[in-house]
Amino acid sequence: MELFRYATSVYGDKVIIGASFDLLQWFVGAGVAAVLAHAIFKWIVPSH
Repeated sequence: MELFRYATSVYGDKVIIGASFDLLQWFVGAGVAAVLAHAIFKWIVPSH
């Protein structure tokens, strides 16, 4: 699994053109986990 997508420039250099879409599900899962963790924390430790 590659972390980045690469292309070749007109000069023959390898350049990064973006992040790999293979990692999208991991980032979405991490975002959902962070929101759930925050909601559970606020439920257990209510503010004043």
